[in-house]
Amino acid sequence: MTNTIKTVSSPESIEMIMSFLEHHTEGVLTTIDEKGLPHASVINVHVKSDYDCYFIVKTNGFKYHNLRINDCVVFVCFDPYSRDEVQIEGRAHEVTDRQIIDEEKKRVEANITADNKHTPPYASILTDDFAVFNIKPTLMHTVTYIRKDNKVTSFHEKIEFED
Repeated sequence: MTNTIKTVSSPESIEMIMSFLEHHTEGVLTTIDEKGLPHASVINVHVKSDYDCYFIVKTNGFKYHNLRINDCVVFVCFDPYSRDEVQIEGRAHEVTDRQIIDEEKKRVEANITADNKHTPPYASILTDDFAVFNIKPTLMHTVTYIRKDNKVTSFHEKIEFED
């Protein structure tokens, strides 16, 4: 899947967004059910340098069911200290390439075992049948907050992708 950039809000947008996503891989994925209602849950996302965004879901869960009905998604991650955030909007497609599926499984296994203090919300993801999805982004958007003299200013950076 090729992700072609349509516009960026500034020359720094790409580096700012990709750097943030490299260090903030957990966030909330929102899917849409058959009634058009949103459902959100915590997931782990892997964003590659070509803007491909991968995540794993159980095939017997509501995320998988919702993604089969409606491929529109939003992923949001944030930094709990600075409150900076990145949102990825796009369409999610199930991955069938065995090499990518195996790579993502190994990556999630490593993330789960690397944190020996906390059990991540997605720790049970590999105990059942699972599927790997790829988000083809239409928009990546970041908000950075700066506090100075008791005033908060927000800066917005975005990357828009071609359909």
